[in-house]
Amino acid sequence: MPEFSAQVQALRSLIESGELISEDADGLIQLAKPAVTLPYSNSTPTEHGSYFGGRPYLPEGSAWPVAKSGQPLLHVIQLNFADIVRHVRAEGASESEATLGGLIPGSGIFQLFVGADPLYGGFDSNSSGDGMEIRYIPEPAEGFGNHSFPGPHTAEPAAFDEQDEDYCSPFSKDLGEVMNSPISLSSAVAMIPPTDQAVYEALKSRKSDDFLENFDYFDELVELRKAASHKSDIMLGGFPAFAQDPSEPDGYVHFLEIDSTYVEEEELPFEAMWGDLGVAHVFLHPDALKKMHAGEAVVYRSENTGTTDGAVFSWDCG
Repeated sequence: MPEFSAQVQALRSLIESGELISEDADGLIQLAKPAVTLPYSNSTPTEHGSYFGGRPYLPEGSAWPVAKSGQPLLHVIQLNFADIVRHVRAEGASESEATLGGLIPGSGIFQLFVGADPLYGGFDSNSSGDGMEIRYIPEPAEGFGNHSFPGPHTAEPAAFDEQDEDYCSPFSKDLGEVMNSPISLSSAVAMIPPTDQAVYEALKSRKSDDFLENFDYFDELVELRKAASHKSDIMLGGFPAFAQDPSEPDGYVHFLEIDSTYVEEEELPFEAMWGDLGVAHVFLHPDALKKMHAGEAVVYRSENTGTTDGAVFSWDCG
C-alpha cells in the first residue's frame, strides 16, 4: 500500500465536503505534506513523555540553560520520539509513516528552550535577545524509565526574575504555574494541506480574478488546515505556515511548528502566544538530523539569536 494513502483519503474527504475548494482537490492534495500532529491531551504527562511547558528531563550532570543576562531560558516543549512513534503505529501507521519517511528519529527526547526577553524568538543578527537552546537526548539501551532524574514537577531552574523590565514570556501564566502544569501531547499522522498563500501562488496563473478576490475560498482553506491537523497547534513536519512571508532558511529542513494557542472548547492550564497570534518554527540542518538518527547527543545553543550552524528557531506574527 502506498505511504500515507489513508491520510490522503482523509484529506480528500475533507476537501470534497467543502463548498468552494472541492473542485481543486487534486491540486491541494499534490501540495500537501505529511505531518505528525501533536494535539493537546487530557492525560497526565509522564516524566519522560511529550508535553508542552512543564519542566524538562535533566540527565545527570546537565543543567537548566541560563542566558548571559542571568535569566533561565524558558522550557517550551519536550518530545519523546519513541512514545510518539509507538502511539501512531498503534493507530495503524507504518514505521515509515510514523517517522515521516525518516524525518523523526525512532527514539530519544527533543527539548526546546527560548529566551525570556522581548525578542524571545523574533531574532535578527543584531538582536540583543537571550537566544535559544535545542537539545536531543538519546535514549539509553535500558530505556529512560530506569533512570532517576528530576521530572517535570521537580526540576528547578535558576530563579526567574519576572519583574525585570526585559522579561517577556510567550506563556499566559506565570512561570511557576507553567512549570507545574505541563500539557500532555497526543500524536496522529495527517496530510497537512498548503497555506492560503501557497495555494494562491500555485493556482493564480490558471484562475480568474474572481478567484483571487474570493476571501471565502481562502477562509475555507484555513478551516481545512485546522480540521486536517486535528485542530492541533503543534506538529512535526507538515506544510509550515507563516504569519508573514515564508522564511524557511536555505539548506534546512522544517522540523517543528508551534502555533499560538487558540482553543475554543476546552480549558488549558495556560496558553502561548508568539507576538500577535504568530507561529514559531524549528528548522534543522540535515547533518543535525543525521546525528539524532545515529543516537548522538545534540545541543544547539545560540546566546543572542535563534540561529546556529545546525538549528534555527524563529517566530513571526501578523
